[in-house]
Amino acid sequence: MLVQVDYYQHLIDSDRHYFQWGGQFEDRGAYLRVCQPDLKHTPLGCIVWERAPMAGPVLRALEDELSGAGYSFIRLYTTFDGPKPGFQPKIEYLMALAPNRPSSSFLELRQIQTDADWALKSHLVSTSQTASDGRFHRADDWIAFEKSRQASGYQFFLAFQGDWVVGAIGAQAKSQWVRLKNLWVHPAHRRNGCGSAIVGACLERFQQCAWAGCFSLRSGKQNLYERLGFQTVGKVTEWFKKIH
Repeated sequence: MLVQVDYYQHLIDSDRHYFQWGGQFEDRGAYLRVCQPDLKHTPLGCIVWERAPMAGPVLRALEDELSGAGYSFIRLYTTFDGPKPGFQPKIEYLMALAPNRPSSSFLELRQIQTDADWALKSHLVSTSQTASDGRFHRADDWIAFEKSRQASGYQFFLAFQGDWVVGAIGAQAKSQWVRLKNLWVHPAHRRNGCGSAIVGACLERFQQCAWAGCFSLRSGKQNLYERLGFQTVGKVTEWFKKIH
């Protein structure tokens, strides 16, 4: 049973921190915004968190500003109901797991540290039609973004089965908890237990933490996390729009 911890707020704050690191952060009152100018052509270029319902004129002004600055997409996260005309919605579930976590027996996690490691990760990314956030990214853009997150305390791992890279995952350990991020499974190794094994191996590596948390899309991953004992503690809606 998950008790005595505001898992939802911890996860929301950790997600903002993940995207804010190294970016241009602004508090606009009704919303928080972080921009990554080097990635303005990608879905990672501008992330917005709605703090109060944004009316049409506010959204249009934001869109015009970002489009004028050369940004290609807006990703807006909100817990408020109501449509955003022209935007595509996607629900993300916030999930948490208390102790008694599983462990892996047939995969090995190796921390990504060298250029050769990143090249292996780039190849893994290039095999997938979409990234772990449900959006399409070029491999070099995704790798550049993950590399920049290392300075904020995130560690990234490749999962090996023998000599083969079958997936990857990221994690950031805080004092009492670990945030899991960016689970990848090679398309040739999906639906055979590799996803669960990767998460299990990561939990085992950070077994000193009292609890673990992640975001999950409405997909097989959500079922994966639930099978491992994670519980849904909340949800947010991501509204996405191509503007350029």
